[in-house]
Amino acid sequence: IIWTLARLNEDFMLPGGDELKGYILLASRHEDREKIEIHFLTLRSASNSMLKIASKARPTVKNSFRRSFKSTLPFLSESSLQFDEDMIERTRKTIEMGRTAISAHAKDAQLLAGKKVTEQIAENYMDEVFKHDSEDSEEAKQKANAQSALDTFRNAPGQNLESAQMTAWGLLTAVTYTADRLGKTPDSRLRQAWFGPNAKIKKRALELALKLL
Repeated sequence: IIWTLARLNEDFMLPGGDELKGYILLASRHEDREKIEIHFLTLRSASNSMLKIASKARPTVKNSFRRSFKSTLPFLSESSLQFDEDMIERTRKTIEMGRTAISAHAKDAQLLAGKKVTEQIAENYMDEVFKHDSEDSEEAKQKANAQSALDTFRNAPGQNLESAQMTAWGLLTAVTYTADRLGKTPDSRLRQAWFGPNAKIKKRALELALKLL
């Protein structure tokens, strides 16, 4: 996977100085190089953890930057390097939709930060987030990850901030912190956190957190 990450200048702050920064992530996979995936996400400064944010923008665009080969000179086509006005306008609209999505997420985050939870709610939440869809053999792993996230809820970086102390927001940030650190190598952890099973865990965590409101 080839990827690039850029700031959107769409940041927000939660109680206690809990800072989140908005980003756009562009990615091109080896098996589908004709497309560029578009993702929007937030980075939480206190814990250095990321969460993808759903938007109304198209999830993929044609990879106009890929230079095709020809059988005659010049072997590389220059046409794919042109960035016309139409593409510029479509890019602006896509970025604006991403900013709108992050702005909406900021409002949800404020509500989550104001929603207090109990230890029992926290335990039930973690069990539900890490519940595996089908394989019974993964039960021990599920329980270990749920317990790790529960420990993170109490002790991880940023969990001492006002926004996260015994709140629904704290439950979500505990899961994102835990999920971003599941994997054998830094590359695999990053790939799984953005595109793989750990991204699905974080998506489910956000959905379940919003149900607590």
